[in-house]
Amino acid sequence: VHWSLSIVWVAVMSLWVFPSMKWKDNKFNFNDNTSGIIALLYLAQRVANEHPEIKDRLLFVFSDNEEAGVLGAKKLSKRLLEKRGTEKFKDIVHLNFDCIGGRDDKNFLATNSLAGLEVAKEIASGADGYFTVFRFPVLNMDSHAFKKLKSVSFCAATSRFGTKNLLESKDIHTNKDNLLNTEQLQKHADAAYAYLVKKGEQ
Repeated sequence: VHWSLSIVWVAVMSLWVFPSMKWKDNKFNFNDNTSGIIALLYLAQRVANEHPEIKDRLLFVFSDNEEAGVLGAKKLSKRLLEKRGTEKFKDIVHLNFDCIGGRDDKNFLATNSLAGLEVAKEIASGADGYFTVFRFPVLNMDSHAFKKLKSVSFCAATSRFGTKNLLESKDIHTNKDNLLNTEQLQKHADAAYAYLVKKGEQ
């Protein structure tokens, strides 16, 4: 990727793919996390087609090993923290997409940092009440690795408070994860896109 020295803002969008080395292939993964893969590819294509002037300010990252201890997320977070403050990475915003197109009926922008909370509120303010902003220790998502950055996770859940005060998604890791809610996925992706374009124009 070619980086312009005038870059003052970088958005990093990521999602986490079910690891293939320690577990058998998961055939039932429409929501977790095929939905995130689709969102990321959609955003990359739409930015390239409609706002190519900001594409060099974005990183689209695919990683894995969430189930094995958010290993991919920890590696990425470490690298971003090392780069933060340099000419190319004066400011970093990390957007994570995890389970955004299933049977869950509540939509969240989750974060575990004060800096991320401001980003989540900004995204939610442009989405006509579609999202609930939720700040909590995200122990069951890759976002936990990004608590030192401006990080927000797009996710859907059945209830706000599940076991141990965590968000829970319906049907993941079961053979019932066989439906893709494209309308819900589109809402999440469009909200992220609107934020990226707005920030890119500043």
